[in-house]
Amino acid sequence: MAWAPEEVFEENKEVVEMPMELIKEYQFTLKDIATTITIRLFKMFGSDEIHFTQSHYIKTPTQAGPYITSRPFNDDIGSALSQAVSGFTKHYNKAMAAGHIPKNDWLEPNEYF
Repeated sequence: MAWAPEEVFEENKEVVEMPMELIKEYQFTLKDIATTITIRLFKMFGSDEIHFTQSHYIKTPTQAGPYITSRPFNDDIGSALSQAVSGFTKHYNKAMAAGHIPKNDWLEPNEYF
């Protein structure tokens, strides 16, 4: 018998929590920063929400600490991707407007990625 992914997790639901399926992965760089940023989008089984993880966090000279969203999910693929990307671009643009020059150390690796 062939198992469907949903059946595998249903069979093991007493132990396995929050199963998700990778549905898309995107990569990009920010202007004048060489580091590649990867965004992964996941669909949680039993939910329509799209969760995302990211390879890096941004921390520019205008920020007290790296930007880490408290809500790493949204209603659809486009909204989740927009939310993830804009987390980088809004802080990048703010630092640029303040006269800072982009540097590779503006991106901090996500140790859980």
